[in-house]
Amino acid sequence: SESNNNSDPVFQVRKNASASGRGDLVMTANDDGNVGIGTSSPSEKFVVDGNVLPGTGSSSTQDWNLGSNSSANEEWDQVYCFNLNQGSDRSLKEGIDSLDYGLSHILKLNTYSYLFKGKNNQRRNLGLIAQEVDQVIDEIAIKGEGEDGVWNMRYIQLIPVLINGIQEQQKKIQNQEQEVQKLQKELAEENQANDELKERVDQLSNQVNQLAEQVNGEQRSFKKQEGEPLNQKTVTLSGEEANQAMLLQNRPNPYSNETVIPYYLPEDAQNANMLITNTQGQLLKRIPLEQTGKGELTLRTQNLKAGQYQYTLIVNGRKVQTRKMVIK
Repeated sequence: SESNNNSDPVFQVRKNASASGRGDLVMTANDDGNVGIGTSSPSEKFVVDGNVLPGTGSSSTQDWNLGSNSSANEEWDQVYCFNLNQGSDRSLKEGIDSLDYGLSHILKLNTYSYLFKGKNNQRRNLGLIAQEVDQVIDEIAIKGEGEDGVWNMRYIQLIPVLINGIQEQQKKIQNQEQEVQKLQKELAEENQANDELKERVDQLSNQVNQLAEQVNGEQRSFKKQEGEPLNQKTVTLSGEEANQAMLLQNRPNPYSNETVIPYYLPEDAQNANMLITNTQGQLLKRIPLEQTGKGELTLRTQNLKAGQYQYTLIVNGRKVQTRKMVIK
């Protein structure tokens, strides 16, 4: 050992010493109370000139604590490293349970921007308030010892909670996307059905308009004067006209349930029939007419589809006239 004043070494450990030399320096303690490893002039309480390997061993873990300060009056200000690896092997753990924390807990956390007290020239920090977090996720916030113990946070343990929250949110998004696709498909099918129905309605409307034009053209020939429909006309037969059979337009026309067909049979009519046919000429009904003179045939529609039909007056085996009627 060597003893000097001021900051000179008061204690040194060397190795490989010989009669010709002092050997290699291992440790130095000076009169300021500073200790150095591998250096003869430590400027701080503990200085290491070289690498430090805290804890060795391949079969077990070892704890290494740098400082213990439950009141947080002192702390590490800046820590720099390239990688921070935490033990996570399954063999190191017990009491493994699935995590219940997730999106609902994340939504309860408040985030802040802040400065630490008593620090100069510092950048603003982003983070949480430990006391608030403890009310939601108590495993992450840690209270220091004593009544005035300062709260700390293990921020890295928020990662599993965030993972759960993202997975829950993604599941909701996928379910909503499936529901949207289902609604879009149903809407497309409804639009297609509406288009087909509109096309069918347009076709039927055109057919009805065409039939109405045909019927109106025929009704105009039986008007006494403009604006007077057939069912308001009084026909007087005399002379030769009284000996001729006549068939008038049915009323109303078009119709849906019931219509009346006016006709006239002369006195010499011995065999008279009213024939109801479709536009293809297929006979649907033969109705005998027995009374001569003016008459009306009431025709009730049953089980006939909407469309155009014909009725024909046959007297003594001769066709008198054929007219058209429309069922709507």
